[in-house]
Amino acid sequence: MRQQMDAVCESVGVWPHAVLSGHVHNYQRYTRHRPNGTDIPYVVCGNGGHNVQKLQAPGAMPPRTPQVFQVKTGSDDAVTFENYDDTDYGYLRVVVNAAQLRIEYHPASDSAGAKTPDDSVTIDLKTRRQTVYTPNDLGTPARAREVRRMLNSGSPVNDDRR
Repeated sequence: MRQQMDAVCESVGVWPHAVLSGHVHNYQRYTRHRPNGTDIPYVVCGNGGHNVQKLQAPGAMPPRTPQVFQVKTGSDDAVTFENYDDTDYGYLRVVVNAAQLRIEYHPASDSAGAKTPDDSVTIDLKTRRQTVYTPNDLGTPARAREVRRMLNSGSPVNDDRR
């Protein structure tokens, strides 16, 4: 299937920033390392509610991550197996802005109060490389800068949000 996707991408000259899929009965994340230095995360989130399945045979040791899944060859890209969850149901949260694409994995066993993802990957949309996520400031740092500027200028601080 990847060969068919690659053929289409080559013919139109457009490559994905990420590939998201389901069907497998667990969560898996891989990174495809392209020869041009770009990274394409492949995320399989198939543990949304039907029979979560282990990656290993009964009694076998669970796989360790990250690990090289495929080495770069003359005809194929390197692939790293980054992370997985084969014990919980879960879901993805995708956060996109003009600069970044972030894909987060959240296991359903975390309570409603837990908001930190168990796994995530962030892609810089310009360079198409993995990067550190730059979160939204939700206005709080901007408001703090405004208050500091007013205090330094001697102007009264007016906070209409009280």
